[in-house]
Order: sequence, then structure tokens, then C-alpha cells
Amino acid sequence: MKNVLTKFSLVFALLLLVACGGSNDEPSAVVDQFITLSNKGEMEEAYKLVCKKDQEKISLDVFKAQAEQLKNPLVQEFIAKAEHKIVDTQIDGDKAVVTVEQKLPDIAKIMQASIQVAMKNPNLKDQDEALKAILDEFDGDIPMMNQTIKYNVFKEDDAWKIEFPKMF
Repeated sequence: MKNVLTKFSLVFALLLLVACGGSNDEPSAVVDQFITLSNKGEMEEAYKLVCKKDQEKISLDVFKAQAEQLKNPLVQEFIAKAEHKIVDTQIDGDKAVVTVEQKLPDIAKIMQASIQVAMKNPNLKDQDEALKAILDEFDGDIPMMNQTIKYNVFKEDDAWKIEFPKMF
């Protein structure tokens, strides 16, 4: 169970990105595509939309390693519930700020339930068993929260590129 909680924590940052594609001619389309590709686990394609400055900070290998975490059944359950909506785009020359409202699993409540499950059931054998026990804590209805994230987007080599939100 401790292993499940550790993996869950590592994936949290990626889940925030998590929750519809389009042309890269507009900053909002790049953000939308980045979120969608990340949710699908298509990390190489999502990484191509990241600005060079952030690619120097976080390698493709590290970014792709996050995709492995997305295969976790608990994470898959959360991704299926996540939603996002672009609510504003402010463009100023070669810079833009895209505001996204995201409906995401309430990580604090889920972590609290995970700890309770681990304490009640110290002999859980695998992730599937842990997932079922955690979902049972919520009667199968994962608690959600709303969050607004502002993505900085820049023109690089005549294409809009995203900057990782501050959680990375």
C-alpha cells in the first residue's frame, strides 16, 4: 500500500495537467493539445509542445517516465474523471497567458482516504485491491475540486510552445 501511495504522489503533478486537440496556430490550442496528449500518455508528442527552456530543465526521459505512472489503475480512474476548459487567452506579441479551469480529483481527500485504507487494511496485496478499497471509501464517487491554472505560452521558431506550470 505504501508503494501505491508513493507512486500516486509522484503522479500528482502530471494529473494537474490532466483533464481536445487543435491547430498550433493559437496558444489556447497548444495548451489544449498538451493537456490532451498528457492525459492519453502520449508524452513524446506532448513534450514537443514544451518550450526549450523547460526541456533543458526536464528531460524527455523524465517526462516519459511519468507516462508509466499513468498506467496505474488508480491514476487511470482519476484521469477518466478529470476535465478541463480554456476560459481565457491573453496574447501580447510573442507571449500569451492561457487560463484553464480544471476539475480534478481532490488529492488531499484521496490521500487521507488512502492513509485510512492502509491503516485499516495493512495486508492489501496489490494495486487493484488498494484501488477498490479507496473507491469504497467514497462509495465509488471520487471527490473532485476545481482549480484554475495559468499557462505561459511563447513563440519559438514560429510555433507556440508551452511553459510548464509552476508545479514542475
